[in-house]
Amino acid sequence: MQEHGLRGDLPPGKTYQSYIDPFTHLPVYSLYDGKTRAPTAAMLANVTTLVIDVQDVGARCFTYISTMAECLKSAKQNNKTIVVLDRINPIGGREDEVQGPVLNMNYTSFVGIWKIPLRHGYVVFFHNVLLFLQLTLH
Repeated sequence: MQEHGLRGDLPPGKTYQSYIDPFTHLPVYSLYDGKTRAPTAAMLANVTTLVIDVQDVGARCFTYISTMAECLKSAKQNNKTIVVLDRINPIGGREDEVQGPVLNMNYTSFVGIWKIPLRHGYVVFFHNVLLFLQLTLH
C-alpha cells in the first residue's frame, strides 16, 4: 500500500499501519508505516503474481513511482511474476509530452528517485524502470 492508501483517501505524508480491509477481509500491508517501503518476503509469501495498478499522476515528485519501484524490486527478489497495468500520462495524454527539469541526482529522495523530467511520459518512465531494474514485465 502506497502513501495515499488502498483507496487513495489517506492524507499525504502521514504514516499508517497494516490492517484487514473491512470490505474484502484481506490483509492490506502498509508500505508507508515509517519503517517499511517495500513488500517483505512474508508479505509476498502467498502471492504468485504481483499486479501493479496505480494511476500515476504523471509528475516525478509524487511517491507512486518510488513505491512501484520498491514493489518491483521485492517481487524480483522473491521470484514473483509481475504484471504492470500501464496507462498514459494523465496530465499530457501522450508519452512524448515530457516537460520540466530533469532531476539532479544530488537531490534524490523517495519523491525523486530517477533522472527523469518533472513531467514524465509513461513510455519514458517504464523504459527507465526496465533499464534500472532489468525486469521482464508481462
